[in-house]
Amino acid sequence: MMGYWELFPYDWKYAPMWRVYCTVYEAMCEMIEYNFISHDPLADDQDRFKVYMDHEPNGTSAQSLLLFAQNMRMDRFQKWAPNFNCPLCIGDAHRTTDLIPLGNITKVPVALVVAKDDTVATTTDAQWTMQQIGAAVISYQEIKGGHVTYIIGKDMSYFTDNVMGLLAKYNPTPLNYVSFEQ
Repeated sequence: MMGYWELFPYDWKYAPMWRVYCTVYEAMCEMIEYNFISHDPLADDQDRFKVYMDHEPNGTSAQSLLLFAQNMRMDRFQKWAPNFNCPLCIGDAHRTTDLIPLGNITKVPVALVVAKDDTVATTTDAQWTMQQIGAAVISYQEIKGGHVTYIIGKDMSYFTDNVMGLLAKYNPTPLNYVSFEQ
């Protein structure tokens, strides 16, 4: 993508820009949250959101975003197509690659926690993924919220009530000790 390897890295150029948007123009952060991150801001803790946005930009691989766009365009979960935007290629053959074989996941327990209003990873996508993986899915839970509710949600009980128990069961600590009270 024109020599860019990372979009919005945390560096001297982008970090101050985000701080300005989220402190001086607080409405800009709210607009970002509403339109891109979550369609249910009532599920998200606004103070946590400010802290989250203060750590932006956190950068993302340009190829990761392009692969996401390729999969959206082709409506399939496929491997990277390096010639996807070939201007001289005709048809879609250069855009179609092997599917990512989710059915090969058989020995690793998979837990899916899905936000009901997530527009990036929808419940439809999660249910399809669960069907592809099959018996290795040991837990499926839908929570109220959007894409960052996992991090900044007002109700984080899904994590303490479900995820921590799954971690203790399938990946126990050396002493099998998990405690939130100190």
